[in-house]
Amino acid sequence: MATKIKQQDLKFFPSERLTDTDDGGGLRVGTPLTGEVNELFNPVSDVDRTLGGFDMRLIYAGVDRDDDEPLLGANTIIATPPADPSVSYLLMAAHRYGELRAEAASHVASYTTKSIQSRMTLLGTQSQNSNVILAYQTVGEPLPKVGEAYCLDQNKTGYPVAEQYVQITKATSEVRTFRENNEDFEKLVVTMEISQPLKSEFIGVAYPSRYHQTPPCLIKEVSVTDAARFFGCKKLAVQANQDDRSIKVEDIFEKIIPTTRAETPLINVDAGGVTAGYFDAAKTANDGIITYETNQPFEAGITFYTGMPITPGSLEIDAPGETLTDSNGTLLAAGTSVGTVNYGRGEATLSGDAPSYNGLKTIKFRPAGSPSKVSDSAMIIIDETNQAFNYTLTIDPAPSPGSLVLSYMSQGRWYDLRDNGSGLLSGYSDDYGSGSVMYNISTVTANLGALPDAGSAILLTWATESSCINRANITPPNPGITIDLNSETIVPTTLSITWNDGTTNQTATDTTAGEISGTGLSGKAFYLPPKLVLEHDILPPMGAEYEVSFMAGVKTEETKTPTTTATETIYDTGYTNIKPHTVNAAVYVTDDYYNSGTVKVRDDGAGNLVTDRDDGDGVKTYNVGGVDYTGGELAVQNDLLRMISLHDAPRPPLHIV
Repeated sequence: MATKIKQQDLKFFPSERLTDTDDGGGLRVGTPLTGEVNELFNPVSDVDRTLGGFDMRLIYAGVDRDDDEPLLGANTIIATPPADPSVSYLLMAAHRYGELRAEAASHVASYTTKSIQSRMTLLGTQSQNSNVILAYQTVGEPLPKVGEAYCLDQNKTGYPVAEQYVQITKATSEVRTFRENNEDFEKLVVTMEISQPLKSEFIGVAYPSRYHQTPPCLIKEVSVTDAARFFGCKKLAVQANQDDRSIKVEDIFEKIIPTTRAETPLINVDAGGVTAGYFDAAKTANDGIITYETNQPFEAGITFYTGMPITPGSLEIDAPGETLTDSNGTLLAAGTSVGTVNYGRGEATLSGDAPSYNGLKTIKFRPAGSPSKVSDSAMIIIDETNQAFNYTLTIDPAPSPGSLVLSYMSQGRWYDLRDNGSGLLSGYSDDYGSGSVMYNISTVTANLGALPDAGSAILLTWATESSCINRANITPPNPGITIDLNSETIVPTTLSITWNDGTTNQTATDTTAGEISGTGLSGKAFYLPPKLVLEHDILPPMGAEYEVSFMAGVKTEETKTPTTTATETIYDTGYTNIKPHTVNAAVYVTDDYYNSGTVKVRDDGAGNLVTDRDDGDGVKTYNVGGVDYTGGELAVQNDLLRMISLHDAPRPPLHIV
């Protein structure tokens, strides 16, 4: 038999107090809700829309009839989601009849519950409104992690009862030595910063002990619990059809407690930080000036783009009747500021009250290089002893122009002062402060716009110019090929090299000085051991082959005993008319500690003895003596050879024997 209860008999009844005070809620009121706007909740205020709000109301579902007709299978749902995406509705069941708002709110907040005592013991008294907790634990035990939650549970006889859940935002530790019963012991003292200030005073132990202690307040671990179940309404992501066993909604989560916390992913960020500086990347003198003309209007508030970074101090805009130049990031007309220049972005912007510069304009500037490099950094720790507005320090290595950023914290907020590329530090607003950078002596002077917070730090990051090379004036070498020949030696002036350049067979030969020359080809011949270094104006086509012909010489290898003077060590080979580029010698050396070895020398074809050494930045050739090709003598300069031999590693002075 159908029930006699009709839809109009089902009513929602308010509780005694529809407020967000702790005593909100209460018993049921006899008059049902009518459905008027804002009858249950207050209108959303501007403050709530800005900061967020959390409203709770206790209502009762009932049947409004004069008889006792039973209601079977009753349920309550939210049938329509809110139209405002910033608002959410959720239902939860009250835990008792006449429940108060404070009780219901505690169930909402109890997504975690305290459990066992943690490995940490509270140290000292933690003051109300403090954001720092001090504790100690056994050395070697894991530190609390950022994001972990703990419960401060103070429930010991004789002390105020207090409880608060806290979340760790930062944790640092230090191993400290304490003394008990005339014996030293170590404990790990942990300093934890928390997300919300303490609402009460929490009391720990006065002094650590090597044994277990039970302070008035225990630091307890927490576990996740479902103290309340929430019911809401979500839109379907895919249409649901009859006989479907599952449905898909847009998401299964809903906002409960408003929060201002947000997560920002940091993508492709270098752990050391990346800073861009400026350096002149143009050719020397006027060859490096870029010049072009434009009719683009240049009016108040308009930004002009050069298309590449600008070397500070090089911008010149020749407009009809006026020439604009730059100085320290300021655009000047006859010495008067009319705008700003952003060197890194290649931008010149006229200020709001600047005149218009129309007509044909000639733009001149020197392009700058702006490489991104891992930042160098420095830090000044701020405490009560050095808290001030003005700071001066020397940084090393020297910063490149435009790369330095100085950051400081005041009243919990960070402010940045940036180098504009000409040595001036400025912020987004003049109120942030100012400063200067002296690139030649690496000195930074800062005048902060506000007093930095004690316990914070002034951070400096910058890039250096040390590894940047301006290649605008460098002519790249011709493409080169090295050929090692399978022979003991080559007789000078007998070398012939033949190849095809793609259309014609070409030939090159050597001279007595070991120079190789031919059509579109130059190079060097080394006769002992035989090696050819060739440089083409244009490389031959892929697959081209070289045909090398020469007269093989006879290598003579002998050990000679030198004669030594105060300045030279002379080796007589016993031969005359030695061919240039054919002398190789291993000169025996020993040091004051009787360590010995050899230094290889060769002739350069011009009568000099040279040695090749790798100093860490490439192989370099050093002149250490001379060759008398006609008489067959080698003369080695003792001091030069001793100096060169020390390039590989720090050693005592070497002597020729």
